[in-house]
Amino acid sequence: MTPLDPAQVIAQFDEGVAAIADHASQREGRAWHKTVVGEWSAHELARHLVAVTDWYHEWLDAALAGDSAQPFPAKQLDDRNELAVLDLGNLDGPEAIVRFVSRAGDYADRLRTAAGSNEWSAAYGFANGVTTVGGHAGIAAAEWHLHAWDLSRGAWLPTKPTDLYLAVGDGMTVTQPKWKQMITRRVVKRIAGGEPWLDLLERSGRTSPL
Repeated sequence: MTPLDPAQVIAQFDEGVAAIADHASQREGRAWHKTVVGEWSAHELARHLVAVTDWYHEWLDAALAGDSAQPFPAKQLDDRNELAVLDLGNLDGPEAIVRFVSRAGDYADRLRTAAGSNEWSAAYGFANGVTTVGGHAGIAAAEWHLHAWDLSRGAWLPTKPTDLYLAVGDGMTVTQPKWKQMITRRVVKRIAGGEPWLDLLERSGRTSPL
């Protein structure tokens, strides 16, 4: 599997953000109070998106400063997500989406800058370990697309699901030992040639429209 060009990865990131904004704009009134993922309402999911983009900026700051330490253990992720959503309780869903789109747009601009330098391959610590700045961009893109699916109640479909799958697959394997990376990238490429979006949904616990 050949890693995607940075522009292709960033295109996936941008499409995910735009999809979230589009499906959020179609919600009105009480629709924001309905559960869209797990036990979260659309209001809470929107706050989660704000929290995540803030984390991403912090993690990118650290990576560019040469610090790739894991920001917190993966086992703390659920609790930290819940606390972050509570901390942003002053934002309603539409307000949170506006902030998310702005912060995610700023992050995409930082990715475009990184793509033109060695920063794209800088070590990047995140909750699940260490990847690269570019690798994490693919992981982030998948997060946006999956949450667009949540907000659309299962209607969202990426325009290039194969690219999305290859981007997140590269992000999760880029720092593996070479021998393991070769094996897992072959597996990723094979799955990407089948039903990559369905596989991403299933791996995230999303198996049918809500």
